[in-house]
Amino acid sequence: MFITVMYRNGKIGMVELDQLDHLIQSGKVKQFMRGEGWVTIGIDSIREFEEEYKCPERRQFFKRTR
Repeated sequence: MFITVMYRNGKIGMVELDQLDHLIQSGKVKQFMRGEGWVTIGIDSIREFEEEYKCPERRQFFKRTR
C-alpha cells in the first residue's frame, strides 16, 4: 500500500506505508495524506513511536494445540 507524502522541500511523492514511520522519525516528511486530508507532523495528532517492544512475547503461550 502506498501513501502520499510531502517532503520538507515541498515535493510530493508516494512511499510504501511501512516506510512512513522511518521518514517521519528522520524528519524527511512534513505532511502525509490520510482519508480526512493532509496531516502535518508536529501539529496534527499522530501515534507515538516506541524504540522497541520491551515486554515478553506472550502469543507463544496462548497457542492452541489440537
